[in-house]
Parts: sequence; C-alpha cells; structure tokens
Amino acid sequence: MLRKYLVKPTLLCIFPLCWLPFASPQASDLPSLQWLSGCWKHESAEKKTVERWLPLEGNIMFGVGFTVANGVTTQYEFLEIKTNADTLTYIASPANQTRTTFALLEQSTNQVIFENPSHDFPQLISYQRKHKQLTISLRGVIDTNQQEFTYQLTRYPCNDST
Repeated sequence: MLRKYLVKPTLLCIFPLCWLPFASPQASDLPSLQWLSGCWKHESAEKKTVERWLPLEGNIMFGVGFTVANGVTTQYEFLEIKTNADTLTYIASPANQTRTTFALLEQSTNQVIFENPSHDFPQLISYQRKHKQLTISLRGVIDTNQQEFTYQLTRYPCNDST
C-alpha cells in the first residue's frame, strides 16, 4: 500500500519535466544581438548613411536607418528585430513602401541573416560585425540578375551629432 502512494508523487514530479524541451524559448534564451545596438554610419563628402539600433528590451529591438545627401534626407526606414514564437524576425518599414517581414535564416556570434524569398528586393539581409565595423549586405534578384549591395558602417558615439 505504501508503494502505491510513493509512485504517484514521483510521477507528478517527473511528468512536468518532460514538457520543458517543448516550451517556447523566451527572448533571453535566444542568442543575443546586443552587438548590433548603437550608432553606425558611413560618410563621404556628399552622402551620409546611418543606422541606429536601440538595445534589446524584452522581445524586440528597434532601429532606424537613413541617408542624407547634400543636406537632404533621401531615404529612411524603421526597423524591428523581434522574437516571434521561437525564432527572430526582421521587419523593414521603408518610407512610402509596404512593411516587409524577413525570417531568420542564420545567426552566429557576430552575424545575423534574414530572408524573404518572395520579396522583390532584397530577398536576403545580412548584418555582420567585426570590431567597430558593421557590414550590411542586401542580396537578391533584380531583372533576373543576382545583385548584392554592401554597406560598410563604423560605430560612433550616439551622442555625436555628426
């Protein structure tokens, strides 16, 4: 009779542990993208390209990207990287264009790649950090030709107005 009562509590303690591998990961369980947070820019005599990312809070990072040429903002977009169920998604909202979502393709310590094969261009967005350099690559097909545009940005202090 005593054995009957000892088995039930043991099963109750073990059974919930069986569900742990199937639980949805929390944002803190996903590899960190904190290396992306901060201010990044590329500047030439006639043009400046900037991306600024807020640190990850909860399950989302917010960013903004813009280009200024000859004192005029020529392009800007609002960006998000967030956890969605058990993966990351990248959402780009360019000025006067439709919001587009990209799914996580690959992530490592200093690189993250997102893709959306059904998007016109780009179909693939890659961020890679090496020291104080950030390389952003946009890849995809334009008029049946594979294209890639790469931007090299340098980290700068966010309180720097330049």
